[in-house]
Amino acid sequence: MGTGNLRDVVLNGLYVTQMMARPEITGSYNFITHNAARTLNLSDYGIEVGNTANFIVLDAEDWFHALSFGAPVLANFRAGRVLAECEPLARSVRF
Repeated sequence: MGTGNLRDVVLNGLYVTQMMARPEITGSYNFITHNAARTLNLSDYGIEVGNTANFIVLDAEDWFHALSFGAPVLANFRAGRVLAECEPLARSVRF
């Protein structure tokens, strides 16, 4: 059934289309952001003054790491207001 997470959809699409190069992976966020907004005719999409502030904050240094490690959502904003937030996970590696 899935989780409804669009990152999972992008990751599956990357595997199916064999887009495995780092530039292809790092550019894949456009599938669910800019390209989707253009398809839906959203004129106020993007980071600009006056646009609606609908976005998520991921616990990752970039999109590549967010996909690779399934980064959790730290905060979810809708119209500039925080809908949900959580603390980053503590991680440690011990040999």
